[in-house]
Amino acid sequence: MNRTVQLVTLAAGLAASAACGGGAEVEGKGGFRFGTAGNGGAAGAGGGGGGHPTTTPTGSGGSACQEGDACLLAGKLGACAAGKTKCGDKGPTCAGPAPAKEACNGVDDSCDGVTDEGCEVIVEVRRYDGTSTAALPTTVFPASGKASLGLDVVFGADPGDGWMSITSASPLPLLGLAAVVPGAAPVPTHVLAPTAAPSAAQKTIFFPAYRFGGADTWAHAISLVNDGDGQAAVTVHVLADGAPAETAVSLLVPGHGAWRSDAPALLADGAKQGTGWIAVDSDKPLIASFEEWSGVTDRAADTAWPAPAKKVTIPVAIVGGAYDTVVRLATRNQLAVTIEARFHTPTGTFGPVTHMVNAGARSETSLGKDLFPGVFTQPTAGWIELAADGEIGVAATILDGDHAGIALVGPAAALDTVHYLADAAVGEGIATHFVLANPSDGAIGAVVEAYGADGTPIRRADVLVPAAGAYAGSLGELFGLATLDGWVRVVSDAPITGGYVRHDGATGVGATALHRGQGGRAIVPSARSLAGPDRTIVTIIQPERRPFPTTP
Repeated sequence: MNRTVQLVTLAAGLAASAACGGGAEVEGKGGFRFGTAGNGGAAGAGGGGGGHPTTTPTGSGGSACQEGDACLLAGKLGACAAGKTKCGDKGPTCAGPAPAKEACNGVDDSCDGVTDEGCEVIVEVRRYDGTSTAALPTTVFPASGKASLGLDVVFGADPGDGWMSITSASPLPLLGLAAVVPGAAPVPTHVLAPTAAPSAAQKTIFFPAYRFGGADTWAHAISLVNDGDGQAAVTVHVLADGAPAETAVSLLVPGHGAWRSDAPALLADGAKQGTGWIAVDSDKPLIASFEEWSGVTDRAADTAWPAPAKKVTIPVAIVGGAYDTVVRLATRNQLAVTIEARFHTPTGTFGPVTHMVNAGARSETSLGKDLFPGVFTQPTAGWIELAADGEIGVAATILDGDHAGIALVGPAAALDTVHYLADAAVGEGIATHFVLANPSDGAIGAVVEAYGADGTPIRRADVLVPAAGAYAGSLGELFGLATLDGWVRVVSDAPITGGYVRHDGATGVGATALHRGQGGRAIVPSARSLAGPDRTIVTIIQPERRPFPTTP
């Protein structure tokens, strides 16, 4: 389906933004309104963290010596050229540091004219059986910035289906996105799946909904990665809707290996249309991804699915106008589970409303048609809070009227004070919207910073996230930008969470949670064969190299 979808600005009438920087309220596309921050207009200069004064110490007869003033050492390179003034009887002198080991910080610490040598990103692809096809150092990813590449660019040959490990020597957060692109498409066309940190591995994984078959040829697939040394004994439980009992499949995942299968293969009946849920029990922690695709929406994916819980949040939801959000719920409990749902928006909280899931079953409920019928006439963005009297698994799909099931929204990012919107893009027909979620009882201030693909600071803005509410806005409107290709960092004065939405007009909306920094290693659970119809494109972000310049 190639109909062009009109770019829609998400509604977020945020009067509270005026309390944080004196923000003005502007008219958004589509007739919606949202707040902008008052200090988001000035562009930042690139490379603000790497400069130093160009003055030299004043000799005898000059101005008074100032101990500790910055000075330059002639003939020195990198960090060794930046000295401090020392005052003595014979006049000021300039003393600089000695060469040091490269700290992978965007500075020439070794003072040899080369910055961050030995700090290359290591990209490794492993097959399902755990054997390594290649481990290649690459400088394609900049020391400060974002870059994307296909597996064929890195390896030049088919590495086969498997999984990827990405390692950086940088002490700063390493973020990654991976897209399995169908056919010969040169760039990702739909939802990017965030990479998972090794710490995300767990023994119980729950996929609350799958579907396959039908007019749009829906299908789901799961990948399980064993990053440990020994093999993992795994049982995959599949319960089809209406089935009297679940199907249990036992399997072994080799050490440093992976396993991938789809719902029809698990049920050994790919000719029929089906829906249901899948649960995974393992004796060793695994990292999992969940893919959804059809003839309409290409592919969507998410990683690091959690075990069922009694309290769950959906980081971004949209309802009103042509939009709606379908929430999928499933339980393994032997008793029916009652769920209270609240929808938090920039203008207030709606609910609670009650929904029930039968014992050992799943259900789907619509935010606009079922939970809050007739409430939202204009598109409104926010986040959903679910509280249940039993453990539930949750996923959500955002609908935009032209695309059926256009995005799989996984579990929310954990509460934290630093988050990243790892794929920020604004341009002709492309928009990125975001939601900041505040579950606390007090308003929380946050600084939203936009960086270019090369790490250059672009714009920053202050926003206020109301108590038990949300901030929702468009990056283009917030920063006054017509184009952007980079990422966004959100720093708050108390823990928050949230998600973001990419809308490109042609393939619909893709949504995922905001990401946290992952240290020096990330995992892509599903790396697809280059010899077949699909290819995997990976985007790596190494942020926080360049600070915004200080304002006098």
